[in-house]
Amino acid sequence: MEVEPLRITGSSPVLGRDAAGAEVIYVGTTDATLVAVGCATGAVRWKRSLGSPGVISSIVSSPTVADDGGILVVSTADLGGGRLQSWLHKVDRQGHHRWSQLFPDGGFTTGAPRAFTFAGQPLVLVRMLAGIRAPCVPRCW
Repeated sequence: MEVEPLRITGSSPVLGRDAAGAEVIYVGTTDATLVAVGCATGAVRWKRSLGSPGVISSIVSSPTVADDGGILVVSTADLGGGRLQSWLHKVDRQGHHRWSQLFPDGGFTTGAPRAFTFAGQPLVLVRMLAGIRAPCVPRCW
């Protein structure tokens, strides 16, 4: 069996299960694609592009699996001029895109989302930086 190479970034693989209960590995790529790989065979089950057309986008953080089996992942786009913008996406176990949410106030993150249920309510936590209007330039002191 020939396995195709994936353009993996800093995204760590995350283990989940498909609707039949088989183990699946989810990982993000440098071209903002969420990939599902079957654990038993190593074969790519599906790919879902989460980038914006005409914009350089990537997935640099690990996805997370919600209690309902859906996969939550952050994509970040380079808007030019040192500006970054992130989106939170949800994809179901079959690879169907369910929704995307733009981070407010020019927000972006390289952190992974965390999904959990509290008081019967599904929640997602994401650490982000927002409100930066000029390019962020690190300084050495």
